[in-house]
Amino acid sequence: MSDLARPLTPTAIAKATECLHCWYLKCFGDPADKTPPDAGTRLRWEEGNEFELKVRRSLPDAVEVEWDGKDWDAGLESTRAVMSGGPDWIYQSVLTMENVRGKPDFLHRVDGESALGKFTFVPVDVKNHKTVTTKDRFQLMSYAALLEPVLGYRPETGGIWLNIGEIAEVDLLKKRDMFDDLVGKMHDVGRKKMETCGLRCGGCGQCDWIDFCWKGWEETHSVCLVNSVTSNTARKLHDSGVRTFDDLAAMDIGELMKRFRWKEETARER
Repeated sequence: MSDLARPLTPTAIAKATECLHCWYLKCFGDPADKTPPDAGTRLRWEEGNEFELKVRRSLPDAVEVEWDGKDWDAGLESTRAVMSGGPDWIYQSVLTMENVRGKPDFLHRVDGESALGKFTFVPVDVKNHKTVTTKDRFQLMSYAALLEPVLGYRPETGGIWLNIGEIAEVDLLKKRDMFDDLVGKMHDVGRKKMETCGLRCGGCGQCDWIDFCWKGWEETHSVCLVNSVTSNTARKLHDSGVRTFDDLAAMDIGELMKRFRWKEETARER
């Protein structure tokens, strides 16, 4: 049995690219502290699901993996059986390996060789936006890692099916070191071997822990609440020991300029 608080998923890995603390809260937070999705969030989910179904309908010959939604090992065996047949497209495959499990939207057969025969597969995920993001890339890299035991190697490319009707090819070797480092940290967090600290970032607007975190920031006077402080700057300040806006206010202009290499105008604004 895994010693992680919960299995890693490609979706969780993608979210952790913006905030590692959200993974800690997913593992150990009280679900009662989560913020229910608002109407805008639910609408985005519905639009994303509708776009995925539209893509699915455009591939009538895609083979869908059948499983009970519970037994991941059985789902993996069903996926192996389907992959062995070499269809052009596989929908909702089931992949699991040690402490990681996930379901890529599609697997696409491409030229090459693998443990399955004289063909291979790459992961393709459907996203209801126009350009590939870092989150998309890391999610694909997660699926590639899950495919390695099946194919005998880790795919080096994948695809994001964008809402402009194009499949953008993604190099899965790029940022591989960053991916491996993040997954390692997530394992440490899940085993309580690493502490995390949530700070305001670009992912907050779509995070269901936002109200919980915001309350904590207000109670502790977190430096991340200073209006002119970006998420990157907040992280630098926090890591250097400047953790509250009281700490920041107590520092003189010259010290701020020296420690953080800020221009005088920037230091005065903050």
